[in-house]
Amino acid sequence: MPNATTLGKIGRDPAYPLNGTYRQTANIDGSGLSHSIGNKTHAFTGEYNGLYRAITGLDCCLVDNLEGEIGNLHFTGANIISTSRPAGVVACEMGGNGTIRHISVHKSKVITTGNDADAGIGVGVLLGGTLDNIFALHSKVTTTGEGADAGIGSGSIGNGSAISRIGAFNSQVTTTGNNSNAAIGAGYVNGTVVGTSAYQNKVTTSGAGANAGIGAGAMGDGTRLADTFAKDCKVFTSGAGANAGIGAGRIGRSARVANTSAQCFSSVITTGDEANAGIGAGFMDPWARIVGTRSRNSKVVTSGVRAHAGIGAGMIRGNASVIDTLAVNSRATASGNNASADIGAGRIEPGGVVTNTTQVNTGVLTCEPAKPAYTPASVVTASNTAMSVSDFPGATMTLPTSAAPLANTLSNGAIAGITLGAAVAFALAGVVGGFIYRHCYCRPYPADDGAPQNENRQSA
Repeated sequence: MPNATTLGKIGRDPAYPLNGTYRQTANIDGSGLSHSIGNKTHAFTGEYNGLYRAITGLDCCLVDNLEGEIGNLHFTGANIISTSRPAGVVACEMGGNGTIRHISVHKSKVITTGNDADAGIGVGVLLGGTLDNIFALHSKVTTTGEGADAGIGSGSIGNGSAISRIGAFNSQVTTTGNNSNAAIGAGYVNGTVVGTSAYQNKVTTSGAGANAGIGAGAMGDGTRLADTFAKDCKVFTSGAGANAGIGAGRIGRSARVANTSAQCFSSVITTGDEANAGIGAGFMDPWARIVGTRSRNSKVVTSGVRAHAGIGAGMIRGNASVIDTLAVNSRATASGNNASADIGAGRIEPGGVVTNTTQVNTGVLTCEPAKPAYTPASVVTASNTAMSVSDFPGATMTLPTSAAPLANTLSNGAIAGITLGAAVAFALAGVVGGFIYRHCYCRPYPADDGAPQNENRQSA
């Protein structure tokens, strides 16, 4: 496949250096890419601008180790599986000043089976840099190893890293190993996560100590999580000590969670012993703080021994605080022995504080508009035949327009090689609080036919 062959020359042909600047002028069939760009010891430090075009059918991370920038790109039908390394659609790992922005991913899967092998739609492990405006539709992330975190944005993010504006619709994040956290934003957070929006998603863990959330599964000490929104989502854990929350499953000492919103029959459910659940967070370590939690027509349920449930927090350790909580037509229940549930917090240990808690029962179960507001949209094919897209939250589709050129591009030969013809060109432009899609030529997407069958191949 000449398109994938040309793309595969980056970092392997002297004419295509790892620090080069590249643009994608047409769509690429990624099934012919036999290896990721770069490798663990030779990072891609250049710039890759997708110009709002598509790469289809990847079975390996586009980039192995990213320290440069990738943006303005759509992926569809990626099926990536790794037995030992972290994996992601855009990059396996990212560090330094790396940046991934303005990415949309459709009907794709990322699966890892090794211990500590994190997985994400954006990137498997974010060791440094920024991840911004990533949207996943009908996609799945799964890990089965011990300590293998999973997320739509990233499996885990390291100290000083930040992710923002992560969105997901009708997608799933699942971990089965012990201490393997899962979330839409990031499974484990040791940095900052802002602006996670989730619609009709499922986040589930089954291992002991495997926390789950929408914004974050688990947060380290001193970390930050803000502006998490969930509509008609389910967060579920079944392992002992596996906390769950719409904001975060568990938050560390002095961590901060602000402005968490759950509505339209979202649910947080834990069944393991000492597995706490909450809309803001399931479990809070000392000195942590939760501010501005909102719940409408949602529920928090625990059934294990010493498992606590709350709208605000399930369990508050000493000197932690939950401030300004509103629950409308929502409930928290606990059925196990020595378990408790309440609005504000299910259990408050000495030193913990809950203030300004309001519960309202109107008896009318309605859903507020999604935030960002839901906009019905249509996809227009090259023949101008509209197809209905009734479930694209916050999306606007228009006819394509030409993309602006870059000063530094691939050579004429390379441009000629990176072409696919009339395949999907799906353009994405990020907006604060929402996701706007444009520039669409569409063909049918491949069928969602189960788990990927190909091995994640790493560069030599």
